Amino acid sequence: MTPYVLFGSLALVYGATIYYFLPKAMLEMNLNLILQIFFLILLGMLFGLTVLASNLQGLIGSFLTSLFLFWESNSTRSILAKNVIAHRNRNRLTSNIYALTLGCIIFLIVSANL
Repeated sequence: MTPYVLFGSLALVYGATIYYFLPKAMLEMNLNLILQIFFLILLGMLFGLTVLASNLQGLIGSFLTSLFLFWESNSTRSILAKNVIAHRNRNRLTSNIYALTLGCIIFLIVSANL
């Protein structure tokens, strides 16, 4: 299976599950199921924002480079841009791990406080 078909199938099951079980749980006043569904929705939002940040990483990186290093020469900024491109896969993996870990920690702390 291609990754697109697999992700599409998982997203379809995820959406259909929420679409069916959330109203059912609300009608039956099943608080346990409602809280589990909200937890899954929040995890889905966390995953989606991580993917969005990963896709915008190059654009944000070039913007921040031009913003914070405006006094440097063009050659220095060019070398920095090439260095970022050379290490793109490792940077992407690190940022995904960091974002998911930080999001889970924040979510757990907020859940514990509530």
